[in-house]
Amino acid sequence: MSGESIKNDYLRLKEAPLDNLIGIVQSDNPQDYSLKHVALIELRRFPETDTVNLIRSFLDRHADNSLFKILCIKALSKRSNLKATAILCRLVDDPEWPVREEAARALGVIGDKRACTALLKKLQDINTEVRRASSHALAMIPIDAEDDIRTLINYLVDDDPAIRSSVSAALNESATRIFALRDLIVRELECLAQKICTDERKMAYLLHAIGKHRSLITALSSIDLGPNRESRLLELLAAS
Repeated sequence: MSGESIKNDYLRLKEAPLDNLIGIVQSDNPQDYSLKHVALIELRRFPETDTVNLIRSFLDRHADNSLFKILCIKALSKRSNLKATAILCRLVDDPEWPVREEAARALGVIGDKRACTALLKKLQDINTEVRRASSHALAMIPIDAEDDIRTLINYLVDDDPAIRSSVSAALNESATRIFALRDLIVRELECLAQKICTDERKMAYLLHAIGKHRSLITALSSIDLGPNRESRLLELLAAS
């Protein structure tokens, strides 16, 4: 399909009424697939209309087409409701990693904390882009469950700097927003530091991650760095 054709389809449908868009998405004519692309995107213009069931049926009918699934995910990212979150949580386990990545990003856009469990599991995904998208999404979601906080803290020493950065941002947001969580986070940081105190690389990761955020910085005073604490701290931060 040419770029000019896509542009013409977009111009034709960008102001189309909802019924027209639904008709295009539901059409069984394979030659309408290019229009389905645009129609699915344009469904985002109707955030107050419950088109989630329509998108779900389209996903079911095209379960083997990653491109269509990604387009559906983009449409779902504008639906801040339980049904959209549930569908996206299922799609983060899709066999194709681009679908999993896009679903994780959409969950971050929606910001529903009910997605935390699914996203935390995806921090162990075999694909780096999925892991990064999941960590970034978690930084956009209000995390207030203590078990989720405990799980998340372990990724402050992940080998991927993008994941460490997103996780530290997520924890900082939780510590800033809920005072009770700040005490829990500091305690968990202390426990993590004790576990990795002999691992120079991971200690550097940890100190660098928490040193970026004011609400977490108090944990530094509780971490045992052995003799010559101040010079040791400076060394670790410089090495990170």
